[in-house]
Amino acid sequence: MNAPVTTVQRARSLVRPPRKGGLWDLSRIGGRLVEVSEAGSFGALSALCALLVQVQDKGEQTAWVETGSSIFFPPDLAFRGLDVEALCVARVPDAGGGLKAVDWLLRSGAFGLIVVDWTDGAVEESVLGRWARVADEQGTSVVFLTRKKPSDPSVGTQVSLRAVVSFSASGETEWQVIKDKLSGPPSKQGVTFHGPFGLY
Repeated sequence: MNAPVTTVQRARSLVRPPRKGGLWDLSRIGGRLVEVSEAGSFGALSALCALLVQVQDKGEQTAWVETGSSIFFPPDLAFRGLDVEALCVARVPDAGGGLKAVDWLLRSGAFGLIVVDWTDGAVEESVLGRWARVADEQGTSVVFLTRKKPSDPSVGTQVSLRAVVSFSASGETEWQVIKDKLSGPPSKQGVTFHGPFGLY
């Protein structure tokens, strides 16, 4: 008598949500390459905190790859509900080191979200194509945080969703999706932030 065939599945694949949800709901960006751009200090990092918190709430790990000379302010992230001590941070000297770091982190399969604070220009399409395949297979989100105008080109054509962050006429931080290869909800969303108590 033949032994039954056992299929092994990763727990993440069993609970992976469908690709739908709010403008910046984790279920919308799961398994995708995403770019978030701002032309000034409009609150992109603060707004991204909501995604990082969602990842931690799911019991997943988040990695932050810093390619620039500065880095986020930990109390700001903690104020927004993030467990900063659980955040994996890789500070690299240049863009090339950043690409290597992202590649290792992504292929490890250990992270639900990888944020890349990107200070360089375009990324080779072959690199992005490989990342897109791995991200889709693992359900990992790779988010590039860039500083550029909405009219400036993306880091590459493999980016599945791109959004820009700016100030609305009322002074509120506003997200606007300017590219989405998949269908999604309305393209604009306003968000109001204030800094940690005692600092503003």
